[in-house]
Amino acid sequence: MEVIVIESEAYKQLITRIENIERLFIEAISELKEAKNDRYWSVEEVAEFTGFCESWVRKRKEHMGFFQEGKDLKFLKSNVLKYMSQRSVDPKVNRALKTSGRT
Repeated sequence: MEVIVIESEAYKQLITRIENIERLFIEAISELKEAKNDRYWSVEEVAEFTGFCESWVRKRKEHMGFFQEGKDLKFLKSNVLKYMSQRSVDPKVNRALKTSGRT
């Protein structure tokens, strides 16, 4: 059996690099799983999910990202979720604005 001697600093750097590779690998697997679950929604499905009418969805199509297939518009579920989450208001902030008369 052969014994290899590694300096402690080199060993620490090696471990750090392996941990970084592991972290990147886990992130990549997570992104792949998320992409696998992503699907396209129709205007009707986006309207149903958001609670807004279909014309509201069509007016905001550029903001949510879409593609057009003939007359049909398609939206990636993940893009719709991101669009909606970016526009959500913290209930505490909303109450504060109402009581201060800013809304």
